[in-house]
Amino acid sequence: MLLENMFMALHAIKANKMRSFLTMLGIIIGIGSVIAIVSIGDTMRSMVADLYANVGMTRAIIYIWPSDGGDMRDSDYFNLEQMERIKEVFHDDIEYMDTNAYYSSEALFGRKKVKFQFQGIDYNYPDVQKINILYGRNLNEADIKGRKKNVVLEA
Repeated sequence: MLLENMFMALHAIKANKMRSFLTMLGIIIGIGSVIAIVSIGDTMRSMVADLYANVGMTRAIIYIWPSDGGDMRDSDYFNLEQMERIKEVFHDDIEYMDTNAYYSSEALFGRKKVKFQFQGIDYNYPDVQKINILYGRNLNEADIKGRKKNVVLEA
């Protein structure tokens, strides 16, 4: 019985060569595309996982925002005394602590509006956040303590 079914199947394949070829081609393309999509998805997943593997492992950024959505008051921010107290309590666990000034706005460049972001940083900020400098140099301690007017542009 099995031998007879195999003989009928081979006879049907020989009789309908074009249909058999197109069926095989459809199966090959379908399986190949599924394998390709799964491979691309796994590759992208591993690339993103590797890229963000160490994010947040050794760094914490604390943002203060009023819960009622209103304006910020000076009393809402950490002051230098509070920061010094935090450093005293966690002295072995904190390598770097600094305040951050941030502003976002639009500027008019010719007839075009350009969005920009301004962020104030300290001279040892690159110890925490790596900055790829294309031209010039980074800020140093003398720039900060001498209150020199310098800018680090990041694209």
